[in-house]
Amino acid sequence: MLGAIWTQTLVLAITGVIVLYYAMETAKTRREITRQNLMVLRPVIVLDFYQDSSFNRALVIQNIGNGAAFNIDVEPLNIVPDTTAWDIHFDKIDFLKAHGSQEIKYVMPTIGHEGHRDRGSLFFPQETQKTRRMRIRYEDVEGGRYEVELGVYPRDAASSKAGYVSYSPIQKL
Repeated sequence: MLGAIWTQTLVLAITGVIVLYYAMETAKTRREITRQNLMVLRPVIVLDFYQDSSFNRALVIQNIGNGAAFNIDVEPLNIVPDTTAWDIHFDKIDFLKAHGSQEIKYVMPTIGHEGHRDRGSLFFPQETQKTRRMRIRYEDVEGGRYEVELGVYPRDAASSKAGYVSYSPIQKL
């Protein structure tokens, strides 16, 4: 009789451990599914550095994600620290729909009028002479804030390849 009680207790304990294990695995699975669903609906903002054969330049901001982006702000990081010599200001974009794009205007007061040919040579990968860094901040529809940094790298003098842009992973703030 005592052996049967111990056997029942052992089986019940093992069953409890198994149920607890599956409950924990189900909770992890639910969290991962929620995380992935949020990532699918997240806006993803990138810059397209456009230059045509006549050297007309345009910065086009693109939302390559599946969610709308709000309050998009672009900030140059290393133009000329602690000086206004190359004071660049990008216009803030209030809204960009999923898979939408829009030219982002910028002002460089010391260079002159907006149509000046050399205005983009600081940060366009086609012409920049040194690595430039920029930061993009934006929000999703629920007020989640994100930040991504990008590096604009110049053309390698030993190569015929054009410069390129590299993005850091998106950070949720």
